[in-house]
Amino acid sequence: MRLFVYCSDPREAADLERKINQKLLKPGEKITRLTLYGGPIPFAHPRDLRAGAESFLEQIRFGMKMPGEFQITEVVLVFHDCGFYANVPFSVTRQTKLHDVVRAIRFLRKHIHRIKIRAYYDSSVGDKISFIRYRARRLACAN
Repeated sequence: MRLFVYCSDPREAADLERKINQKLLKPGEKITRLTLYGGPIPFAHPRDLRAGAESFLEQIRFGMKMPGEFQITEVVLVFHDCGFYANVPFSVTRQTKLHDVVRAIRFLRKHIHRIKIRAYYDSSVGDKISFIRYRARRLACAN
């Protein structure tokens, strides 16, 4: 089962979930969701947002131990232009936010083994739904 990690901010969550359902899910696919303000941002900044990173790691490890079809076999990180960046103690640019996707993948690969990791950045404009996909193998951006 895939675990999607994304922001729970009520101003954005419904729209982000709609985009995920339309673009990132397979028809009829059942997934598990792990949402919190900021979504996967703590994985990119584990020193500054330690509690969030540790809590998410604990949840993922628990999900990996679930039996059968409920076992987490893949983590999908979904980033967006998030207001939670106000909690990071330095100036954040768009480039920083895009690079955070790579930082988060590296962090997860270091702390969670034997699991597939995918990551996306919501680059939608208006009604056009679009995600930038990051490939974990090469840690590079692929449109």
